[in-house]
Amino acid sequence: MELAIARYRLKFHHPFGTAHGLRDGTDSVFVRLRSGGVEGYGEATLPPYIPYTQYVVVENIASVWMKYGSNTTEEEILGALLAELCPPARAAFQMAHIDLKYRIMDASVGSHGPNN
Repeated sequence: MELAIARYRLKFHHPFGTAHGLRDGTDSVFVRLRSGGVEGYGEATLPPYIPYTQYVVVENIASVWMKYGSNTTEEEILGALLAELCPPARAAFQMAHIDLKYRIMDASVGSHGPNN
């Protein structure tokens, strides 16, 4: 399995204000997992009122990935690897992993919902 991480700043067309101040965009981190030519994608959005930055999320994912490597097993992903990630990194990685698994099965996540 291969991992790619990208930082992105989504700029808003119109700034808006909250109790935390004026915002003109949101920082994000995108995660791509690739296995056998199939790709899955995940995302962490990082509004200013949470204690995580792009740097923290990218470093967290990269350091945990280095520990487990590209030969990470399903059990490691569902167990220790996810447990070692901070919440936004865990969300992005888990989203990419689920997307990858469903793409490998040539199915959509929605096709396995409670109404199907």
